[in-house]
Amino acid sequence: MSRCCTTSNLISEAGAAVRRAFDRTTEVANGLGSAWILGLMFLIVGDVLGRALSGAIFRLTGVAVNLSIQGTPELVKLSIVGIVFLQVAHTLRHGRHVRSTLLVDRLRPWLREALTLVAHLVGAALCALIVWSSWDNMVRGWRIGEFEGEGALRVPVAPSRTIVIVGTALLGLQFARLALGNLRSLVSHAGRIRWTRA
Repeated sequence: MSRCCTTSNLISEAGAAVRRAFDRTTEVANGLGSAWILGLMFLIVGDVLGRALSGAIFRLTGVAVNLSIQGTPELVKLSIVGIVFLQVAHTLRHGRHVRSTLLVDRLRPWLREALTLVAHLVGAALCALIVWSSWDNMVRGWRIGEFEGEGALRVPVAPSRTIVIVGTALLGLQFARLALGNLRSLVSHAGRIRWTRA
């Protein structure tokens, strides 16, 4: 076996390993987002039950007690952002984003692939811009210990900003990966046309 084929096999195997690691990373992030949703559900239900119980105690005894879970609104507000950005790359990978195909379905396959390539490249570029523009705010949040909320519960902002950057980076890499697949498909299609015309 020639050295070229061995090197080519190694590169191919390394690429497959990187793809598997990336897929596993998006799956883990998606799982963390799902677990976070479950925890948030319990938090909200506990807060609602605490408020209902507080109201019942007041009506029965006239004694005002607060059994709600302090800081729930702040935690929910920051959690929604974190959950979305943890799960968005996995959603894109599986093609589960909502999209309108009214125009695209009427195009020729190569033009559809070309437009999808452009959309994926724009998506990757926008993700890169979001990461670049959000980086300083995230670093500042960690450096100064920025918090959201006052009183009973102050929630640190830096972890959610970090999740936004990590999730956006994963999304951008997924867009780039899809764009590469679109490019391969277009090149393959062009090669088939050239071969049939020859």
